[in-house]
Amino acid sequence: PMRPEAYIDLGYDYNEHRLFPLAEAAYLKGLSVASDDGRLHYMLAVTYNLQGKITLAREQYRFAIASEEPIVVHAAQADMALLPPQ
Repeated sequence: PMRPEAYIDLGYDYNEHRLFPLAEAAYLKGLSVASDDGRLHYMLAVTYNLQGKITLAREQYRFAIASEEPIVVHAAQADMALLPPQ
């Protein structure tokens, strides 16, 4: 698919079933189609965070915060504030 929504939905479903490697793969594939999609960066950050991959999560939250989608920016800022200090 060439639309990021398909990858967002697929990754979300994998996350819900705690299939994190599959969720990561879906989001990364989505980013190969839409590298500036803040939602994909945010959801990938959430996936990394759920696995304890804090450094990777922080990096993806930063990309999400740089997006032009206010809801994504707000959610990423809120989640990033909860991460342990570097």
